Amino acid sequence: MDKVICISTQVIEAGVDISFDTVVRYAAGLDNIVQSAGRCNRHGKKARSAKVYIVNCKAEKLTHLESINKAKTACESLLYSYSASPDEYDFDLSGEKSISRYYQNLYSDLPQHYMDYRLGDGLPTMFELMSFNKSALDLSHDYAEKYIIANSLKTAGKSFKVFDDNQDSVVVPYGDAGEMIQKLKENYYRGFDLADCREDIQKLKPYTVSV
Repeated sequence: MDKVICISTQVIEAGVDISFDTVVRYAAGLDNIVQSAGRCNRHGKKARSAKVYIVNCKAEKLTHLESINKAKTACESLLYSYSASPDEYDFDLSGEKSISRYYQNLYSDLPQHYMDYRLGDGLPTMFELMSFNKSALDLSHDYAEKYIIANSLKTAGKSFKVFDDNQDSVVVPYGDAGEMIQKLKENYYRGFDLADCREDIQKLKPYTVSV
């Protein structure tokens, strides 16, 4: 069997079901490294241990990528500590103790309220909406005392977006997808609704990307 070398961006970390005998990754946050390592011998076909290499590139410049640089620095601190006393981490770099130390390193130097996620001028932060939420307990109103729980979880859920919504799904006419696309077009012009085409749409998912 021919050897395959895959050079990828961070997209490989996002649950891609693919397996390699060896993984080489630039130094980054521990969470990113663990995700990349999940593509090494993912299907358990290799009987021996599979290697994951972390490369610290000296020429890499992360000056304008503050969050990535902070995560990398926090991970480097953990790796240094782990190499000196792996027993303190139960000899598991992806274990609970290692992960806990990594996030302590990452967040300990952040300024106060850095992760509160302000929604806008004059508006409460995400943290406030999901915790004490003083804006919902305005004692100038009689009804304020009726609320046992002041958390505005629904408002927080609508306000916060991990990823922007400005994406469209595009089907790539690769392999059998071309014929399936043509079939969907024909059914659409015949008056079929989405419920009738659900099975065909599901088959196209492996050929769909978001842009």
